[in-house]
Amino acid sequence: MTASTEASLQTLLLNLDKKFDNLENKFDKKIDDLENKLDKKIDDLENRLDKKIDELDKKVEIFQARIEERFNTIDEKFKTIDEKFNTIDQRLTGVEKRIDDVNKPLNTITIGFFGLVGILISGLLAIISKLAFFPNSL
Repeated sequence: MTASTEASLQTLLLNLDKKFDNLENKFDKKIDDLENKLDKKIDDLENRLDKKIDELDKKVEIFQARIEERFNTIDEKFKTIDEKFNTIDQRLTGVEKRIDDVNKPLNTITIGFFGLVGILISGLLAIISKLAFFPNSL
């Protein structure tokens, strides 16, 4: 090979190397641009997701507060119902005591009445049996 062909080959290689460097730089620049665009899109997506998650968190907190209020009102209603049942139970025990108090004298009156009726029936049976068994002894 001659010196001129070597020189022309070297210039060709240098030109190719420069072109390759230019292409590599363009490729790197495009990759960087795409990377930046992708980063921006990911950041935008993260921001939107964060906003939606925050909205959902707020809604969940509102629903929890509503549920707690409802449970509190239900709990208060149960307490009032328990109080009403307690007062009804106290009234019933009072009525039962009154009935027991009324039953005691009634029982003694009933026992006395049946005792008198028993004595009268015994007497009548004695008179009837005397008349039936001893009819002429009068």
